Amino acid sequence: MVVLGGLWDASSVRSSTVDEVKAVLDAMPFPVVVLPDAAEAHLQNPPRQLVEWPASVLWIGPGEVRTIELGGTDFAFAGPLAPALRAEGKVVFTNMPQLLPTNVPVVAPPDDRPDSTLHVLEVSPLVPGSGGGTPRAQLVTWTDDRGLEAADIDFDLTVGEPRTIDVGVHEDSASLVQELDGAVAASSPLDRIIVSGRVGPRLVIPPALDWRPVRDDVTVVWRDLAYEFPTASPEDRTVAAELVRRLSGAGPDVARRHQALALGLSSLEGADAS
Repeated sequence: MVVLGGLWDASSVRSSTVDEVKAVLDAMPFPVVVLPDAAEAHLQNPPRQLVEWPASVLWIGPGEVRTIELGGTDFAFAGPLAPALRAEGKVVFTNMPQLLPTNVPVVAPPDDRPDSTLHVLEVSPLVPGSGGGTPRAQLVTWTDDRGLEAADIDFDLTVGEPRTIDVGVHEDSASLVQELDGAVAASSPLDRIIVSGRVGPRLVIPPALDWRPVRDDVTVVWRDLAYEFPTASPEDRTVAAELVRRLSGAGPDVARRHQALALGLSSLEGADAS
């Protein structure tokens, strides 16, 4: 499988998302080649450095050119900043087709240049730009006469059975983890555990909570969460009250502020606090 384009917005991706993507790609029964877009070349922490990827995931760097054998055939992969290359007899996958010679078949995202003379099969990235994922892909076939053909594929997102967990019934992380572990153990392969509800003022949830499923064939989806903040009276001058005043309320990064506050309050109330 070849992924053209970024897997996520690397400037704001959650660590739990990286772990989930890693688990999905690691479970693939075939090699996966990731060919990121040009935006990754300008990131301080590009996605390929966020985690140690499985050996079956082949990441093409921005300026890299690699020849990879897939199904007994050599294919060339050129990163978005790769130099022009000669690849006679090979199909080339790239995000920058203008860097290639005109005598090779090329698989690439749509080229905006109307004067393009390349033999290009234009395919849409799985995730165009940053975010906005879509359950669609394209099957590219290199025919016996060295022609390129593509067919649209719609992924079936209804695999497995959904199981729901209401996080609002939990006042502490220990009981939440107990229910999560029980739900994962009772799930069948490819089931989805959907977590929703209101997150209490002192409840820590992943990724702030160091928990992950013990099985990689069950997906845990954190969505439709609302965050409750505590209040502090104006005359209360304790450290906990100051944290509440600084981190509570509406505004950007609600989930991050809520979890930072929950961790801070938990630390202040712990046995080691002084």
